[in-house]
Amino acid sequence: MANKAVHKVSPELTDNAQFKTVHEIPTTIMGAGDTILVYPGEYVDPRTANVADVAVVGVGDRDDVVFNGFSIMSATTAGANVVLRNLTIRSAGLIVGNADVTVKAYDCVIDGTSGENRAAALGVTNAAVTMGVTDSNLAAAIGVSMNAAVTLDHCDIGTNVTAGYGVVSHAGGVTTMRHCTVGADCGSLSNGNMTIEHCTFTGANAYATSLAAGLAPTITTRASVGVANAGNHTETVVAVIT
Repeated sequence: MANKAVHKVSPELTDNAQFKTVHEIPTTIMGAGDTILVYPGEYVDPRTANVADVAVVGVGDRDDVVFNGFSIMSATTAGANVVLRNLTIRSAGLIVGNADVTVKAYDCVIDGTSGENRAAALGVTNAAVTMGVTDSNLAAAIGVSMNAAVTLDHCDIGTNVTAGYGVVSHAGGVTTMRHCTVGADCGSLSNGNMTIEHCTFTGANAYATSLAAGLAPTITTRASVGVANAGNHTETVVAVIT
């Protein structure tokens, strides 16, 4: 079995880092299962396909490893796996484009977008996590044809954006949220199925789901606060929340 590589990123090339940004890492040296260690600093949205099949891991305090947006590109190869761990993602949030990929975010702070870009053109502003767009930098929904699997685990979502949205999925696929705190006013809007376990919704409108008319996603909740029913239950949601 080939050894997995570790690539280090630091704005000042400290800690023997080879690169100043994620998107500077040549795709030719990346391999499936590699790890990108990101040292404290502020980074632009990587907007690169070389995050496919790798783990992007912040070093030290997650509040000190800041990305101003993080896009999983629409051109990302189907079946790719992306792992994000111990990061802070500010505006425009985590964007999962038109790709059938698996994305897992652990121990991250993810805040919403505040500009007139991306989610705003969809009629949904300030989404911390947005899925199912034609391109991860363009706000044009594609409906339910994209079947990404997105897991958010021990994440703080939308806590620094008022009157915003936590998770918005225009796609099919499955969204799983575990042990998350959602501070945005609308916790979730989804065209696809969703599982919510041990989460706390604290916004004004807290938990709401179903984004498009004629769809009936199944929402399973377990031991969560601020949802329609705080106990364990499964519901098929047909109402559209606007």
